[in-house]
Amino acid sequence: MISRVQALAKRVSVTKIAIPVVVAIAGLATYFAVAKVLFSAGASSIASWLAKASPLTLAAAIAIRAATVPLEACVFSLSAASVKHHLRFSSSYRGICASLAMEYVLPFGGLTEVYKVFFYTRCGFTLNEAVAAMFVHRLAMSSSLLAMSIAVCMGIDLEPWIKGLILGTSTALAVTNVAGIAIAQVRKIGSALGKWAESLVDRFVSRLIALPPGYDSVFEFREVSLRMSSVLAAFSIACLEHLAIAFSGYLTVLSLGIEMNFVQALFVFDVIQSVLWLLPAVTPGSIGVLETVQLAALKAISLGPSVAAAPLLYRIVILCSMLPQLMPMLVTDVASFLKEFEKPRVSLGT
Repeated sequence: MISRVQALAKRVSVTKIAIPVVVAIAGLATYFAVAKVLFSAGASSIASWLAKASPLTLAAAIAIRAATVPLEACVFSLSAASVKHHLRFSSSYRGICASLAMEYVLPFGGLTEVYKVFFYTRCGFTLNEAVAAMFVHRLAMSSSLLAMSIAVCMGIDLEPWIKGLILGTSTALAVTNVAGIAIAQVRKIGSALGKWAESLVDRFVSRLIALPPGYDSVFEFREVSLRMSSVLAAFSIACLEHLAIAFSGYLTVLSLGIEMNFVQALFVFDVIQSVLWLLPAVTPGSIGVLETVQLAALKAISLGPSVAAAPLLYRIVILCSMLPQLMPMLVTDVASFLKEFEKPRVSLGT
């Protein structure tokens, strides 16, 4: 059994490398095709615009975008505090980096949320506490997104259907997260969720790795009472994170010598990306999807053809600012997890 698991792990490792490469190539091809259709901008034109980008302004954009990871770690920690659990910043930073990194590597939407629940339970949360904390984190991000969406719709002259789509999606995300928090507090549903999750662990995970005695306490139902001060603090820092993302995009466009106001940058580089991230998309890091939608948004606000280079340059900003923080956490956490397969199983008793 152990040899089969190790062989499977090797195949998964190869797949994790191959899938992002294939998707990145497909996404890049889509980006150039859409840029050609919307802006009549070929690859050579985009390359020449990129070559003229200001290195100093671009470095500032990368630094500000890098700061959004610690900010989200603060939101993650405050989400834990909302269910009355203390997480050190270093632990929150590690957890959020690993969960975000999974979205960049594996093309399956929602894996970040699954990992957040797993991480919280590993830190001593019961399952329903972990689910509630995860939904508080999502609520902080989605409700702050709704605030940004309202600002965009008030500050930019957009087609009514675009405003309706933005506001409708943001509102729906916030409402579903409120519903998720409420469901986690219903004893009947929470108990059923715990029993279902425990049965899955017993059926699949316990056959592969040795689980510690008393692990089943994670699945016990406990009523969750939220600390509203922590929820509001998480919302405030999430707003700051959204503004930092927008400012990074603003500087990215500015580095190309293109004038764009901040509200436009908030629309193109924050609201659109956040909606795709929270939905979630089906490609690692929304590669290709994000750039295509951003091109359409830039066309909608009637900027010049050279702005077609901005989504590709912003992707470079994301990679330079995020991956150095995310990938080490993914590598160490995955390596630690795979080492468990090498340990002999021990009896847990009855």
